[in-house]
Amino acid sequence: MTSTKSTATSLSSRWNRAFAVLLAVILLAAIATFVGTRVMVGTLRHTAEEAERTTTLLAQLRSDVAVQSGFLHGLMDGPLDDRDRLAARDADAAVGTGFALAMKNSRTGAAGQLLQQGYDQWEATVAGTGPIDPATPVSQRLQQHRVLANRTDALAALIDRAGAADNAATRADLARAHNVENAALVARIGLGLLLSALLIRLARRLSAEVIRPLGILRDSANRLAAGELDHHVEFTRTDELGDLAASFNAMADAIAGSQRTLTRQATQDSLTGLANRAAFRARLEAALARPERRGGTQAVLFVDLDDFKDVNDTLGHAAGDELLIEVAARLEDAVRPGDLVARLGGDEFALLLDGVHDPAAALSVAERAVVALAAPVEVSGTWAHVGASIGLAMRHADSDPESIMREADVAMYRAKGRGKNRVERYDTTLTDAVVEPQALPPIEIPEALTRGSR
Repeated sequence: MTSTKSTATSLSSRWNRAFAVLLAVILLAAIATFVGTRVMVGTLRHTAEEAERTTTLLAQLRSDVAVQSGFLHGLMDGPLDDRDRLAARDADAAVGTGFALAMKNSRTGAAGQLLQQGYDQWEATVAGTGPIDPATPVSQRLQQHRVLANRTDALAALIDRAGAADNAATRADLARAHNVENAALVARIGLGLLLSALLIRLARRLSAEVIRPLGILRDSANRLAAGELDHHVEFTRTDELGDLAASFNAMADAIAGSQRTLTRQATQDSLTGLANRAAFRARLEAALARPERRGGTQAVLFVDLDDFKDVNDTLGHAAGDELLIEVAARLEDAVRPGDLVARLGGDEFALLLDGVHDPAAALSVAERAVVALAAPVEVSGTWAHVGASIGLAMRHADSDPESIMREADVAMYRAKGRGKNRVERYDTTLTDAVVEPQALPPIEIPEALTRGSR
């Protein structure tokens, strides 16, 4: 009996120990699942927030740099008025603050170094920028403007490289999260082998409800890091994974919005809404890359306003801006559907006429523009009178973007030399020299246009 009792007690202990081990395995599985999920969710959420914050800061920094660059271009053309000086000072402070925040929130030392280098270069650019002597030749003034534009572009490239460095850190975090996921999966498989069919069923349910959504989030984050900015997580939940999916989608929308804003700022003139110099050049290169066919050729019109400086000097820069906006609208009305109107900077505009069958058609558009711009414009409660000198250059066999723009520029200066408010077409007899005025008949301006606004 003693032996039987002892055996029974021993069996009971063994069953108790087995149950305790089974319970411990179940508890360990539950704890490992909970902790692993929380860690992975936290890691992904933190990575998403860091990436969103860094992208937003860099996008804002690029925008502030573009605004301050515009003020520097204006400063090179002459002293700024009080309002512009205050705005320029605020823009400069915003750039400095933006660099400080971006460097503080950079995720890698490489990104911080790039931002510090960019800040140093920008400080040097601002310190070295001042009004250009009015006696400086136009070509040299334009060259100084191009130098400032190139420095701004180089700074934007440094900011992009800093963003790329932080994106690399994001991908590293995602890789570590992926490794944690794999380790957790191995642990769960090991524990599942020790459990009964019920635990296997629970493990499958766990995989369906947790592992698969985490994999979707991981893949979505990788696709976002690879540049698919319009990608969204498609499933909806009410738990932490659902919150994370909502945060991911919000981050993707913010990044896509920032990208669209940067693209628009890079190709659009902020004052008039026209294409800027970079967008015009890209369109011109694409047009010249196509062979001339039955659809016609291309013509470039270089438009420079006459006596625009007098408007700025007498009525102020705000009135000058109003005038430029009206000029942009009139030029868009003067061209044909499909033609491109761009503001190159200051009071210089350019028109790209595509599908031109003969020079007479291009000349007709140019003359319409001269007539439209000859009409007075009401700005700041008074009437401003400006005209336009337009140079016309047609595409020929050896045309490239630089040569055709130079030809249109030379023709424009000939129009100014012959009395302004007119069109001149480039031909091989023209040079870069200043052309002496000649008594050529001007374009007839309808009397109705000289008495009122457009």
